Amino acid sequence: EVEDAERELARLESDTATAQARVERDTTMLQNVSSAKDAAGLQSELESLQRRIGDLETAELEVMENLDGFRARVGDIEAQLADVEAARAGLVAERDAEIARLESDRESATQSRAAVAAKVPADLLALYDRQRARYGFGASLLQGGVSTASGVTLTNSDLQTIRRAAPDDVVLCPDSDAILVRTAESGL
Repeated sequence: EVEDAERELARLESDTATAQARVERDTTMLQNVSSAKDAAGLQSELESLQRRIGDLETAELEVMENLDGFRARVGDIEAQLADVEAARAGLVAERDAEIARLESDRESATQSRAAVAAKVPADLLALYDRQRARYGFGASLLQGGVSTASGVTLTNSDLQTIRRAAPDDVVLCPDSDAILVRTAESGL
């Protein structure tokens, strides 16, 4: 809209300049004319050109007024855009900080896992990794007779089987196939 108004204003200014040049030319010719008929024709054309110039100047004023309104709207939109860009930059900074925090947490967890895995027998660690790859859980805490991997309360017969197992035996959850970690909270 701004560009259209600017083009329209330039066209009107050009038309006005052309009409004014014709007025100057006709005024000069009017001063040198000897015939009354030619003088009347030039005078009539001058009056017509003056009306045309008045109409063009009125149109120019309207276009300039519209152009000012359009430019004000563009300014408002640019200000809104700057606000949105600032908000976006803030969100990107927050996201990047959160990603960095999560990467740090992941690195810390990886180091902790490596330290714990170094203390676990290789065959047990291999079983854990295999079960986790297959079922999504490598190990499950048994709390109050409930496997945390499946969220299911084990049956009495499953609990009896687990009770009969030696404390260092590897026992799998019958529902999730995760290694059951037995503690004092297991309900055995």
